[in-house]
Amino acid sequence: MHCTACSASYSTGKQQKTVEGQTKQSHQHTSTHDIGTRQLPCESNLNSLSDSFFSVDYKPLSRQILDISLKVQAGDRIWINGWEHTSKLVSHLSQECRKRGCEVVHTLQSEVSWLRSLRAGPSSNLEKLTSKQRALLDEIDAYIFTLGPRHPIDWKKIPLEKRRLATIWLSEDNKFVKEWKSKAARRKIKMLGIEATLATEERAKALRMDFRTYAESMYAGCLADSHHMASQAKRLSSVFRKRAFVRIATPSGTDLQFNLDNRPTEISHGLVTEEETRNAKVVFLPAGAVGTTVDEESANGLIVYDSPIRRWNGIMNGLKLRISGGRVAEYSASDGASVFKEYLENSGGDADRFAFFGFGLNPMLKLGYTQDDKVLGSIELNFGENESRGGKNKGRGDFWGVVSKANVTVNGLAIMESGRLLI
Repeated sequence: MHCTACSASYSTGKQQKTVEGQTKQSHQHTSTHDIGTRQLPCESNLNSLSDSFFSVDYKPLSRQILDISLKVQAGDRIWINGWEHTSKLVSHLSQECRKRGCEVVHTLQSEVSWLRSLRAGPSSNLEKLTSKQRALLDEIDAYIFTLGPRHPIDWKKIPLEKRRLATIWLSEDNKFVKEWKSKAARRKIKMLGIEATLATEERAKALRMDFRTYAESMYAGCLADSHHMASQAKRLSSVFRKRAFVRIATPSGTDLQFNLDNRPTEISHGLVTEEETRNAKVVFLPAGAVGTTVDEESANGLIVYDSPIRRWNGIMNGLKLRISGGRVAEYSASDGASVFKEYLENSGGDADRFAFFGFGLNPMLKLGYTQDDKVLGSIELNFGENESRGGKNKGRGDFWGVVSKANVTVNGLAIMESGRLLI
């Protein structure tokens, strides 16, 4: 799953791969022949920048990451990489890895140097791994990374060619990711991204959210019962794996009908399984969703998104979409309709065509704080590009929001009633 309101990145060595591009780091690396713990220069100064406005108990988060999600074992070699605003978390995870008998190397990325290199560095660096990255990937058993940077990115200041080559979730179709995934799959590297670290005061301000509630929701969401969510997702995915007629109705006015088309199912439960490592798939925390692409031309009816939809260019409230033959026939909103108009104009292709349907499974997350698609009881309804997810829609972007308190039937069988799952 994804968050339309978030930019994300991961540091991977001297060259820094990011949502918008790649930058160089000035610090030295631990030898790849000895992956021992290395404290980076001026770490005490970096720690003073971390979590200045919100206190997090990292012990339960570390247990979730290391013992439940990754199931690390003594002797595992782990690479932990983070933005400087997450240095305390990176340091804590490193200590917890050592307690479990693991070898660990951790690296930190400077936001300032990353932006400087992204704006002025050569584009050719975005398409390849460095020798240090290749060497580390040839040695590690697990890769943990925090998402960032701390501040929202001003995309207008990023050269267009850099945006085109940018990597966001380590899942894009580009040369860098293909090489990374090839190595990760061959060595069965476990990979986990901590999305909760996007909850910063600066991002909350840009999205007009209460920072403390945002951060509390994100970090609490990381601790949801992954095994229970996996069981729920398995039951729901059995419904998705067939051709079927779906109807969704909500008290706010949504009345939508469409067909499932026996497409691949996407599951987010927070567990790094053999399937994830075999396919070089990154698992993210918070987790908690299951969904699938749909028969794109089959949708008809009305969607009334009953939670605010936050994007970097504005917020929409009360967005209503009239759907005919799978496409948006008309739209309106009580506030922020221009944001949806801008999406349609800039995304091209099948931006107005229905794309994806999913259930949120995480009981610890709150609606309105960037993770609505994962909130237990929510229904994600998505438009635009879905070719990368097994669908037929082409384009340069997608759009999603959720409805709540829904009644959902599949071939007449009740799956959800007033937002409560029945299977």
